[in-house]
Amino acid sequence: MATKLICQDWDLYETATESFTSRDNRGHEFQDLKETAKCIRVFGTKEQIDAIETQYKIDESYNFQVEKPGSYWYKIYGSKAESINEATEKKLKELKQLYELNNNEILILRTR
Repeated sequence: MATKLICQDWDLYETATESFTSRDNRGHEFQDLKETAKCIRVFGTKEQIDAIETQYKIDESYNFQVEKPGSYWYKIYGSKAESINEATEKKLKELKQLYELNNNEILILRTR
């Protein structure tokens, strides 16, 4: 029996400061800073994910998965549900290939 792989997106309590160029109402550009929450995507087995989750200060966690017709998120997606599911399925296949190239070690990817 194949081991089930899961993917989750975690919003962390940690923040990152980012520099960006802004423009005032007269058109003058200036450098500014903003803080954004760090987000990571983890991909692996439930056991691998459970083993590392205590290393992070997780604010919120979401399953990154193809939504079944009739599910809450499928209904929220509305007419875009099928295209979102297709893109999600494609991304999950890419992550599985990376996982296998990484000797079946958990993937921890920065998303924001």
